Amino acid sequence: MLPPPESPLCSMCNARNRLPPWLPTGWTVSREKAPESWCCPIKLPGDLHMDRALFSFVVLTTACAAPFPDPVSSDEPGCDPAAAAAEAESEPFVDSLPVAEDTGTAPESTDPDPADDAVAEDETEAGDTAPADPWSDTIYGVEVERADAFWVEGDRIYDGDEVIALRGISWFGFDTIDHALHGLWTGQTTADVLDRVETLGFNALRIPVSPEALRSDTSLPAWPGVEDMTTSRELLEHLLEEAAHRDLYVLLDHHTCSSSAGHLAESPLSCSGYDEAAWLADLEDLAQLSVDYNNVVGIDLFNEPYGLSWSEWRAMAEDASARVLTINPRTLVFVQGVGEGSSYGSANPFWGENLYEAVTDAPDIPTARLVYSPHTYGPSVYEQDYFSDGRFPANMPAIWDEHFGHLAASHPVVPGEFGGRNTGRDAIWQEAFVDYMIASDMQSFFYWSLNPNSGDTGGILLDDWISIDEGKMQTLAPLMALSGG
Repeated sequence: MLPPPESPLCSMCNARNRLPPWLPTGWTVSREKAPESWCCPIKLPGDLHMDRALFSFVVLTTACAAPFPDPVSSDEPGCDPAAAAAEAESEPFVDSLPVAEDTGTAPESTDPDPADDAVAEDETEAGDTAPADPWSDTIYGVEVERADAFWVEGDRIYDGDEVIALRGISWFGFDTIDHALHGLWTGQTTADVLDRVETLGFNALRIPVSPEALRSDTSLPAWPGVEDMTTSRELLEHLLEEAAHRDLYVLLDHHTCSSSAGHLAESPLSCSGYDEAAWLADLEDLAQLSVDYNNVVGIDLFNEPYGLSWSEWRAMAEDASARVLTINPRTLVFVQGVGEGSSYGSANPFWGENLYEAVTDAPDIPTARLVYSPHTYGPSVYEQDYFSDGRFPANMPAIWDEHFGHLAASHPVVPGEFGGRNTGRDAIWQEAFVDYMIASDMQSFFYWSLNPNSGDTGGILLDDWISIDEGKMQTLAPLMALSGG
């Protein structure tokens, strides 16, 4: 049937006064009926019509000579919401839309050099074949309908047909020698903590894991909050299930090559007895979890590989992405930056922050599944010299631009960790970074951390694992208000 006036498509047109982002360049939206009763009144002649199940009420046309019109508000004579709603209720709409009358001649191409298309297709990177139409992606030889996948386009992340903003928080413990979610020692259950996460307004979790936590024979500590579960793997899958019940997205983070090394592991290869083959096998395991639990939005390939150069990490990330996306081409891969071992511009980066070379040496990963995920911190984590600059914090946007912000105009950039004690200069830094994210249109993030026992940052929860750090929530409030559109 026809869309009511407050449909997502109408809202998108009216709010943005531009084409919906899922349309390919040079296409627009049209209707077969008179536009007067529709609040996105676009009626252009066209030769090519398409219909897709997700948007069966629209016609797509390549005839885009006319400029996109000004939005029509509901109080203007041309837009009658009541009439549109009544029409939507009364008039069924068939699955197959009528195509334009066949005149016997093909529409004239507006491409100044159609041969360029063949060149562009030949130059498509391996594993990232251009889809036959804008409703699917070909990922390592498998065509995947976007309606049934997480995907990215431009700087936006999609869950099927919906643009989403990940308002995320990290909950650690599986990456430590406890091999269990921290806080369960208080007697609170996984469900209790997730209820609090949901109440606070977060819609996503980043869960750091170690190789040991993925094993079926790794025992849990005798904490009251683990209930009757006995292994880390059992608790991890229980978490994914409980998160799914609450419509919480989960980012699975391969955080370390050993729970004893923790966050100090500088690469997947820096732990004795653990090599690249073991890392890739563990990523395949995480990918299978993302198949089994479709609320897993992505796999974070490795935490802060600061011991690698960008070229080394890029090559490893390419191999890892191929393993993950071959098992599940419907999930996303999150690629962090490196450290000081590669060019970084004029200011020292934090571990995982340095994506300086990604513009000129991008990883060969399907762009429809690639998310860049830098980590950045303030003075409570490490006293960089630029925090003492007399211009602080006004000097910070240029530094962030240099390290990772330059990617945000054309790719999703999702800070995978930022946070701090939120006092003194650290509070100033966090407020400046939130302002920077909004100004740069970075709508998704994962804050570090939920846990109060992160030594240099503290958490959203206080030491009793119940009380809330209201100051941090106030700092995050502008980001929490974003919807992803």
